[in-house]
Amino acid sequence: MKIGISLSPQHVPKEYYEKSLKHPEIDFVEIVIEDFIYRKDFKAKETLQKILDHKPATAHGYSLSLLDPSPWEDNKLELHEKFLNSNSFLAWADHYALTTLDGIAFSSLTPAPIGIEAENLLNKRLSIIESKITSCPFYFENPAAPFLMEHQNSAVNIFPKCFKGRKSKMLLDISNLVANEINFGISADMELEKLNGVSIGEIHLAGGEWHENFYRDTHSSPVNKRSWDLLKQYRSIFDENTLIVIEREQKIPPFEETLEETRRVRSIFGI
Repeated sequence: MKIGISLSPQHVPKEYYEKSLKHPEIDFVEIVIEDFIYRKDFKAKETLQKILDHKPATAHGYSLSLLDPSPWEDNKLELHEKFLNSNSFLAWADHYALTTLDGIAFSSLTPAPIGIEAENLLNKRLSIIESKITSCPFYFENPAAPFLMEHQNSAVNIFPKCFKGRKSKMLLDISNLVANEINFGISADMELEKLNGVSIGEIHLAGGEWHENFYRDTHSSPVNKRSWDLLKQYRSIFDENTLIVIEREQKIPPFEETLEETRRVRSIFGI
C-alpha cells in the first residue's frame, strides 16, 4: 500500500510544496492532468519534471466526460494520450460524471446517466482508453453529485459490471460517498457493500464544507470523521497494492497536519 497526497503547485504555499516532495513518509503525490495538458509554457513542463524527479505520481483528471455520447472534442483523448504515455505515472483517473454534453460545457461535474445505454457507452470508451493509453492503468472515480436526476440512484451501481475482465479499476472516493449520504440519504455502507469483489486501485479521502444547507466535498478541510470510520470498517476490501490519497487543495494547512492524516491511514492498515 502506498499513501500519497494531492499536490497542485499553483494552489499550495511553497513550503508545503517543497516538504511534500521531500518528506520520506509521502510515498507519492497526485497531480491534476488539466494543470499540464492545456499549458504550453516551459514552466509547466519544468514543474512536472521536478515533481517526477522527487516522487512517483498519479495523474487525476476531470475533463474527459466519458458518458457524453458525442465524440470527444478538441483532441481531448489525444492530449491525454500524449501526456500520459510520455511521462511515468503510477495510474491515471477520471470521473463517472459529465463535464460536457452535446457540445455544452458544465462548470462542475454533473451526474451521468445510469442504465444499459450508459453501460454500453462506458464499455466502449474504456476499451478505447485501454488500447491507446498503455503506460499506466486507468482508474474510474465515483463522484459526489451536486444533484440527482429523476429516478437516479448512485453511480456505484454500475461499477461492479464495468470493471469485470478489464485492466481498469475503480477509484473509490470514500468522502464522495459520505457527501451523497449526507445530501441524498444514500447509505455509504450499502454502497460499499455493493463493491465487494470490485477491483479498487485507489482511494480518496477528503473533507468538505457546508454551503446553503448542502455539503460539498471541497477538499478544503480535514478528512471528516465518517470517512475515517468507513475506511477502518471496510479496510479488508482493499488489497496491498491500493493507493490512498489525502486530498487537500483549498485552505491549505501546515504540511504537518496533512502528514498526520497520512499517518492515521498507516495506523488503520498497520503499515
